[in-house]
Amino acid sequence: MGAHTVPELVQNFTKAENHKNTTFSFYQGATKSIIPDLKNEKFDLAICSYVENEPDIEFLPLTKQELVIVVAENHPLAQFDSIDLKDTAEYSYIFFSDTSGLRPLIDSLFKEINIQPKIGCYVEEDTAMVGLVSVDYGISIMPKISSLAHYNVKVLSINEPKHDRFIYLASLKNHYISPASKAFKDFALRYGEKHFL
Repeated sequence: MGAHTVPELVQNFTKAENHKNTTFSFYQGATKSIIPDLKNEKFDLAICSYVENEPDIEFLPLTKQELVIVVAENHPLAQFDSIDLKDTAEYSYIFFSDTSGLRPLIDSLFKEINIQPKIGCYVEEDTAMVGLVSVDYGISIMPKISSLAHYNVKVLSINEPKHDRFIYLASLKNHYISPASKAFKDFALRYGEKHFL
């Protein structure tokens, strides 16, 4: 989100004359650390994964991301352009840690096909993941992010199981937020619906 989506939203929001002087304070982290900070009012809005059992938080879809299999260029699976997830079962995975908001979705995909992935290591974020994949330390399932083009990896579409991965704009329900934050929230949701979804 930090490489393209957030900068695109901020750039387009501040093009409007009445938003030119709006300033932002940004924080970055995994969804499981962002949600408690949002509840503790460290910030007004969060762009994150959906989290179950958070009745005080409103999660509104902002954008979609395709999940893909990423392998080293010299990996046996690199001969394919797309693959069923079940056909990766024999290979060792570099997996997102438990703090990742993406982890529950990835776990559910493996559960759906009744496969326990072989996990070689866990990482916190996707650049570390793709770096390890590029040296053939393992394969990964991750969002199709633009920076993948800068590594010696092959990106494979996932045929089965079918899935949708949404990124949400989260805020506290029934809670005051500043007019500037409200204006950005409304803009981001309109912009996301038109350009991202």
